[in-house]
This record gives sequence, C-alpha cells and structure tokens, in this order.
Amino acid sequence: MQKGDTANEMFLTVSGKLLVTEFGIELPPGSPVGELGFLTPNNRRTATVECTEAAQVLTITYERLLELYFQNPQFGFFFMRLLRLLESRKKAVLVTAGLFTLAHLPNPVLMPLVFVWGLIASAVFLRWRNLYTLGMAHAILGICIAVTVPGRIDHNMRVGLGYLQYRHDPVHQRLYSQRPHTVSTVACVMAEAPTRRP
Repeated sequence: MQKGDTANEMFLTVSGKLLVTEFGIELPPGSPVGELGFLTPNNRRTATVECTEAAQVLTITYERLLELYFQNPQFGFFFMRLLRLLESRKKAVLVTAGLFTLAHLPNPVLMPLVFVWGLIASAVFLRWRNLYTLGMAHAILGICIAVTVPGRIDHNMRVGLGYLQYRHDPVHQRLYSQRPHTVSTVACVMAEAPTRRP
C-alpha cells in the first residue's frame, strides 16, 4: 500500500507484522489499516504500509464500512480512530465508554448504565466486530430500562436540555394509564357479521 494510491478498502491484520514506513510504527495483529483513506476527501492513502513478516489480513470495502457506520456511528469510525490514536485497546475502550456516557448527561440513571454498557459493547466490538448483535442488545437494554424505570425517575430517558426541561404530570399519567378499559361489542358483532349464515 503506497502513500497517495486510490483507497477503496481497509484491512485488519490477523497475523504477521506491518510497518508504516513514514512514521516507523510497527502494526501488530489486530490493527486496523487503511481506514484514514476513507476519511480523506479524495480517498487517497495517507501513508505507505509494508509487510515486515508474512501477514494475513481481513478486507472490507469502504462501501460495506459505510453501511456499518450508519448502523451505529458511535461504535464505527470513532472507536477505530481511538484505537489508532491511543495505541492501547484498554484506553480506547475506557475513552469510548466515557464519551458515550457524556452524551447522556445529565441523566443520573442512564449515565452509569451507559458507562457499563459502553465498556461491554466496546470490548465485544474489539473481539467480534459485529454491529448487528450490539445494535440488537442495545435496543433490548433500552426497552428494559424504559419498562422498568418509572418516567418520573429517569425523565422518560431524556438527556441534555430535554432532561432538564422535563415536567412529570401525574394527573395526565393517571388519566391515560389508569383509565378503565372497555371493549366495544358493536365492533365485534360487525366483524362477525359477514361470516354468519342465515
């Protein structure tokens, strides 16, 4: 991979070692390579990478990478960039979880839950790189929180200014959530009418 070449895919090293020649940085197995070419305006390689020993790499096209990004941008490019910048998986996981938590300020119920989920999701993403599973788990956890935590406590899962401006209205909630439920028998009779025989 030469600096300035057209870039249309990125790689993940599985085995072997690669060297970024401009900076003298050796990339061990598990390192993403070529992701910056996706972020440049003209999709050009930003550095030259050479094999220093026989290497096996996984490949993903930028088109497929874009699909994954739109599924969950928080665990897409941002996490990959942190891995590259911090050069430590543990630091990248901690920083990602911390920033994900900051995005849920000032909700005191969501923030600790989001931090724990951010740690778990980042670690899972590092291991399997599967956003579908993380997206499903995120949805299930969100639904569980919405169902189990009363709205007056977590302000209906609002964050930011929405959390601060939230006003719990117990009268409105009582009117709509505890109203006796009735079923119209007229609708039931009308629904059965076409199937009745004289």
